Amino acid sequence: MQPHHPLFQTQNTALAVTLATCGVPFAEDEHGHAAPFLNIYDAEILRRHGYGGQPIEQAALDAHRRGIAGKITYNFQRTPALEKVIKGFDSHMLAIRSPELAQLPPPVLAIDEEVAGRLCAQLMFNRKAIIDGWKTAIPMVAIYGAMQKDTSGDRTEVRGSFKVYSLNASELIRAHIHV
Repeated sequence: MQPHHPLFQTQNTALAVTLATCGVPFAEDEHGHAAPFLNIYDAEILRRHGYGGQPIEQAALDAHRRGIAGKITYNFQRTPALEKVIKGFDSHMLAIRSPELAQLPPPVLAIDEEVAGRLCAQLMFNRKAIIDGWKTAIPMVAIYGAMQKDTSGDRTEVRGSFKVYSLNASELIRAHIHV
């Protein structure tokens, strides 16, 4: 049996806000610094924003400076609470989408009003910090080789070769990965 990866990643902003509000800590790098976000630009994202024909690194830097997000990934530590919060999130999202269950009062009404108010305030604070947080991440670029996407279900799995590197990577690193 393989050990679990110490990092949990999601591109679902609502789930990221929920995890942060429930106290699941963001991931840290090998030096103990917070590493909550990845902001990765690829040719497809840049082309959708009018950057076709430009060198990918130049386009990614310009997009980042203009506040255009790439593919944002939120990184969390794996904790005992993580799976419980995800299970609650997933079951509540299903309930919200179910016509008969959507009419029920929100679960926050089942707790003390003051606690509900504190929880909602924290949620709103975290929402803004997480939605804008990618702007503090060093932009990265993804260059794909032959790729296959499997979009069965509600998750996308990409198989194939690719290179992802930070735009502040040294020339030595760039040479090593042939970019």
